[in-house]
Amino acid sequence: KTEAAGARLISSIINKYLAPGQDFTEEECYSLIGMAKARGLNPVVKDVYFQRYNSIPSIVVSRDYYEKRANMNANYAGKENGIVVFNRKEEIEYRSGTIMLKGEELLGGWCRVYMRNLLYPVFVSVQFDEAAKKKADGSLQATWASMPKTMIEKVAVVRALRQAMTEEFGGTYSADELGVDESELESSVKDIPKQETKDVRSQPKSSEINVKEAEFVEVDDSTGEVIEEEDDDDAEFREMQDSFFN
Repeated sequence: KTEAAGARLISSIINKYLAPGQDFTEEECYSLIGMAKARGLNPVVKDVYFQRYNSIPSIVVSRDYYEKRANMNANYAGKENGIVVFNRKEEIEYRSGTIMLKGEELLGGWCRVYMRNLLYPVFVSVQFDEAAKKKADGSLQATWASMPKTMIEKVAVVRALRQAMTEEFGGTYSADELGVDESELESSVKDIPKQETKDVRSQPKSSEINVKEAEFVEVDDSTGEVIEEEDDDDAEFREMQDSFFN
């Protein structure tokens, strides 16, 4: 198949099954695939999702992805994080953890990441009013309304890790940053039809088959299974799988 045809197949699979409603162009699909493949992420098994963030094609990963991958980086030396509050002394305080007292105001979140290959730690602070996700009526989304301190701290941690390790996390976003429920992302991904194969090991031996009625089929030598012709959906699926895991 030509390169152009391959691009059409890939974009068709992504827009039809993996990111319904996003309407990514062929170039955008290849860009997303490149980012996912470079990070060992596979959208088919739902460890990454393709979405638009501020109209830009982006890959959305789980909350735990950043810290798991950071711990695998030999240069990562840990982090500190917490919330920014306006305390009872009427001072701005960068506090570890997320505990607040009555009468205090939540201003934002912060995170400091230490890298062995950097002279200075990477520090990020995030203002709550700018990062908190809201509904169309202006009210806070459910998770931001019920867990404001936890949410703003999570966003600060993700942004700091991404800034400290751009090669690993550049171009990725967490569901919290986008204001998207991970369960909604997961449910939006459709199952891709897979080829069904038939086991021919129980079939009559070749000497018992009427040659006139026999049909030539391709058989997998290692398993003895008939390799049926793939329908369009299966062919597209396998093309995409190959593009991720050559």
